[in-house]
Amino acid sequence: MNTLLSDFRALDLVILRGQTFSLLFCPERFVLMKLSDEGLAAAKLALAVDCSDTLEDDKNINLFLQTAVNYVSAFGRVEISSTELALSMSATQTLPKLVLMVNNYCNLKCAYCYEHGTAFKDPARCITRSSIRTTIDKCYEFFNAIGTVMFIGGEPTLSENAIEEACEYSLSKASILKREKPTFGMITNGVKISEYLHQVIDRYEIQVTFSVDGPKATNDLVRIRHDGSGSYDALSANIKRYARNHPDKLSIESTVTRAQSETGLSVSELLTFISDEFGVNTPHIAIAGLPTGHPLMPIYQEAAGLDKDFSAAIDLSVINILADMTSGDSSFHRPRISFVADMMRALASKSATIAMCSAGTAQIVVDSRADVYPCWMFAGNAAFRMGNIVSDSIVKILGSSVVSRVRSNTKMTNANCSKCYARFVCHACIGNNQNTTGAIEKMDPRFCDTTRNSLVTILSAIVTAHADPEQWKKIILAA
Repeated sequence: MNTLLSDFRALDLVILRGQTFSLLFCPERFVLMKLSDEGLAAAKLALAVDCSDTLEDDKNINLFLQTAVNYVSAFGRVEISSTELALSMSATQTLPKLVLMVNNYCNLKCAYCYEHGTAFKDPARCITRSSIRTTIDKCYEFFNAIGTVMFIGGEPTLSENAIEEACEYSLSKASILKREKPTFGMITNGVKISEYLHQVIDRYEIQVTFSVDGPKATNDLVRIRHDGSGSYDALSANIKRYARNHPDKLSIESTVTRAQSETGLSVSELLTFISDEFGVNTPHIAIAGLPTGHPLMPIYQEAAGLDKDFSAAIDLSVINILADMTSGDSSFHRPRISFVADMMRALASKSATIAMCSAGTAQIVVDSRADVYPCWMFAGNAAFRMGNIVSDSIVKILGSSVVSRVRSNTKMTNANCSKCYARFVCHACIGNNQNTTGAIEKMDPRFCDTTRNSLVTILSAIVTAHADPEQWKKIILAA
């Protein structure tokens, strides 16, 4: 094999097919080239298994290879974040996120909730005041600071005293130790927020993420109370009250299930609805982490319908992001799916992480028993129990075999991810992996396809924008 061909292949380039043209992309450097028909043929030939003899005397192909090598090599590699080392055995580190699973019961029985088979099987329980204080004490003994204390359940709004205690005690502890004070967050179904809890939320400036799956007709198909009635009206009222007091903190997450397809709501329409109704322009929208064949998996007339639907929403998100960047008005944002915005941000900053997600790498979860897990999606699953915050030390908890398993499953060691061209812009979820495939190491192919399709859409849009010098200049200035 000649040296030029070796240099070309060493760049780990991949050919991507857009709707109207092809691209040559370098996953390690976030560099792309638009290919002419001749360039596409040359790239395909150069990446073929055995082509040395064919290329040896072809000046045009060798010129293409030299141009590609020179262009791509001029760019540095992406910067790998140290997020996956955040929970290393060092007291100088900040614990990015401490999650308190304050209870294991809920006022709803959402049809797709994974906790029906785990946390909800145990007797109803709220985390004790003693466990809250012990958790915070031990975290501050080991870590230099706690970035965010997050509250989940079950349903966290049903344990308002626990939320208030955790906020007050962690702030007091940080003040006494002269440490940076944590911020607070909560994920809730938003149905039952008492007047007192509203006051607690305001006092501690708790960032709240509400779960909404669409308009009333869609949401109330699956997000139902125990008596079978819908939850949308109460949820909507609480979202709007929170938005009035904390417009910059409001966040919304939506889960795509059969509910959207049954009510004829596309992902693009869901995205637009959230923006129009609640003023949230960057919601987190994801397909439910359900096993293949589950009755609540989205249904479409064609097998590929869901892929096409998500692709359309991704197209819309990219178009809106680029339009915002060129508008010159930073005060207004058109709707976009959060993972698309995250992906474009990573491409622009050339930053990446090899960790799958924050589970066990940038967060620990303490449940109502004071048991510790890498993610709340594993609560109640003995195979992922890291220890108990009351009876075990942080050193023992972080040294558990569970943590070792999670940390060894990176995008560079996982067989599904290590060769994937989207690995450095991917935001995987090992909890969803476990729920859909039965193992944190085995990727859900639906998620992978969506991620790769998203990247191709984004890169194609970037190339198209680059063809317009004036538009590209505005994008560069806005980035």
